[in-house]
Amino acid sequence: MRKRDVKVGGRYVAKVAGALTVVKINSEAGSGWLATNERTGRSIRIKSAQRLRSEVAEGESISLAVLTERLAMTERNQA
Repeated sequence: MRKRDVKVGGRYVAKVAGALTVVKINSEAGSGWLATNERTGRSIRIKSAQRLRSEVAEGESISLAVLTERLAMTERNQA
């Protein structure tokens, strides 16, 4: 993703501690963002938009969002 595409209040699939999960962006923090990991409820700092993979649709479950992103990554790798 690109920094200009990230919206405060948005939900995104992100790579956190080596695993894909859904985070909600709470606010901007310097050159990055403060976010909440929706699976664990912990606060995290996203320093770069490169950690954000894709936006999660409103009402989409965490597991469906992560599964969709994994399938997209597999298709990109096979192409």
